[in-house]
Amino acid sequence: MIDKNQYYDYIEEFIDLYSKRPFKINSNGMRFNHSFGIFYILKTKRPKLVIESGVDKGHSTWLIENTLDTEIVCIDPKPHNIIYKAKNGIYFEDDFVGIDWTKFNINNSLCIFDDHQNAYSRLMEMKWWGFKSAIFEDNFPTDEGDSYSIKQAFDETGHERIQLSEGFQQSTLRGKLIRYIEEKVLLKNYWRQSILRKSNKIDKVALGLNLNEYFEIPPIYINEINHFNKEWSGNYEIKSKPLFKNMEDIPKIEKILSDIPDDQLINEFSYCFISYVKLN
Repeated sequence: MIDKNQYYDYIEEFIDLYSKRPFKINSNGMRFNHSFGIFYILKTKRPKLVIESGVDKGHSTWLIENTLDTEIVCIDPKPHNIIYKAKNGIYFEDDFVGIDWTKFNINNSLCIFDDHQNAYSRLMEMKWWGFKSAIFEDNFPTDEGDSYSIKQAFDETGHERIQLSEGFQQSTLRGKLIRYIEEKVLLKNYWRQSILRKSNKIDKVALGLNLNEYFEIPPIYINEINHFNKEWSGNYEIKSKPLFKNMEDIPKIEKILSDIPDDQLINEFSYCFISYVKLN
């Protein structure tokens, strides 16, 4: 679990580093809270190998490389989007399951999944190869997101649409029709696909058997309204409360606020229940 005192100790060091990030506005990528969560886990767990599944422009690659002296494996099927590359990183355009992990020493490793894939399936894939620890950057609450999350599995609610969040669904008639057909095909072949998951009680039982540790990494600070334009209650309630109620109380926060336009503040302090897990 999180050592709150230690968590506080790392904030100033993180902000000094974060102020030097290559992408001041990391659109469609992780921002302040999730970046700190990864920074904290790297600092405290100190893995010798980090597997990053989902690179995008390279913000998290930069964060890993500048936080810890470790081997980095970067996986992304769209390498043309990558701007920042790790100096000694090993890059794959395949999927996590398409790599021979016996060629790496995974005894002290950490997987970071920011790839919007089925988290429940990812855990089974990890166990098959012998991985123990992971961060799931997108841990969508019930009725939100575009991939089945650990949080949804624990809530027994499944993930019955490709995109659950209202604000991110298809808006055109053509897009809606294509999505409708996709979902019909997936449901017809339900047991042969891993995108959609019907609500069930079994996944929670399996998680209980296989997870030694699971916790949602707390945010430093959050807006009054969350990423999904909802209040922080019900399905959106945060288990570990934010460290600061007021933004101005965060040490050295002015070092990064000068880089962020006012209309981006709500995105900069977004939070989606980023979680750390350790398998038995």
